[in-house]
Amino acid sequence: DDGSCCLTNCTTIAMGGGSYISETSWEITDAAGNVIASGAGTTSSEFSCFDDGEYTVTAADSYGDGWNGNFLTVTDDDGTVYLSFEVTSAAGAGEVVTATFYVGTPPPNVFFSEYAEGSSNNKYLEVYNGTDATINLDDFVILGNYNGNPWSETFTFVAGATVESGGVYVIANSSASAGIQALADELLAYGDPWYTAAFNGDDVRALATADGTVLDIIGTLDGDGDGTSGEGSEDDPGGGFDVAGVSEATKDNTLRRKDEVVEGNGGDWAASAGTTADDSEYIVEERPTADYTPATLGWHLVDPNVTYSANFAIDMNGTGYPNETYPSVVINGSWNGWAGWGVTLTDDDMDGIYTGTLSDLVDATTIEYVVAVTGETDGWSGWGVIFNAPLDSDCDYVPGDGFGNYGFTIAGADVELAHIAGSCI
Repeated sequence: DDGSCCLTNCTTIAMGGGSYISETSWEITDAAGNVIASGAGTTSSEFSCFDDGEYTVTAADSYGDGWNGNFLTVTDDDGTVYLSFEVTSAAGAGEVVTATFYVGTPPPNVFFSEYAEGSSNNKYLEVYNGTDATINLDDFVILGNYNGNPWSETFTFVAGATVESGGVYVIANSSASAGIQALADELLAYGDPWYTAAFNGDDVRALATADGTVLDIIGTLDGDGDGTSGEGSEDDPGGGFDVAGVSEATKDNTLRRKDEVVEGNGGDWAASAGTTADDSEYIVEERPTADYTPATLGWHLVDPNVTYSANFAIDMNGTGYPNETYPSVVINGSWNGWAGWGVTLTDDDMDGIYTGTLSDLVDATTIEYVVAVTGETDGWSGWGVIFNAPLDSDCDYVPGDGFGNYGFTIAGADVELAHIAGSCI
């Protein structure tokens, strides 16, 4: 082997394409801080073998006017471009600019969003799907250890279990409180056949892909930090692992992942645990008991217990409707699959403006809708005559899709929707 072949990710690192390249400097490091490649002041093109993972490019321009058309690229031999980077004129002379990129297939953004080691058997793990698609939990496992020892079990989720985008999946001890059990997707009896939900504060749990790639971990197998994992009592932290400056926080506490966290730690527990409340990825909160269930259990980011309303005020004046043929005004939309008769509007003060409310909308919900009139002529279907938003107008919620639908997204408050039917006004 002359080094020209890689087992994975045969790439070319290239720098150049512009002018004043003598002003440029750059360096690529891996997640451990090892320098993979670097250059300064010259055009270059070199072959390199990258392992799958995240990398950081650190770069500067000595003059401060940007790279003047020079780009640093990392390209796989199949044409996949992992990095195309330049320093812009926004950076000052010698100012260091950084960016991250991923080589290979990035791990899915699936991670622990909540962990609780409560009183008695009030214990659970909550897994969050931060991807933009439904995931099948057949593709994931949870690894477990006890008292500083190596991994001793691999938990597999119930066959065919899925989690929709933005949803969570809760596994809990089958002897947990009724409040926890009511929110659990899967209950695990002690030792039947796993002990995954029978942990103590000094036990480690990791979410991994089915091939064993760790996506996220709570605790570490190398408790004494000597580089050798699973040495039993040497790697047992005692009562639990410190989190956010709280001693032994994995014992008798709930750990809730901060909203700004968008991916697992890839096995780097220290990065998640942090040393202060500010640099930790977790918030340490009250443990669950027989009488207390954390209000955040069963959801992440969007609280389903807090809902909002969309209040419609549709001006029908000048439209010729409603009339004897089509006497009812309705809002139809995406929240019920465009089934018709979504929200019936009324005009109690006879001013031609028809009002009604769509309730129970959770934060970040997006709705598209149209106005319609209905009556005996259309069999009271809810779709007699339709008033769309003008196609590709300012009030066409998704211009260019060929549908003239009004729309809105809930953003932490009720929405007021007042306009003339079929118009943006």
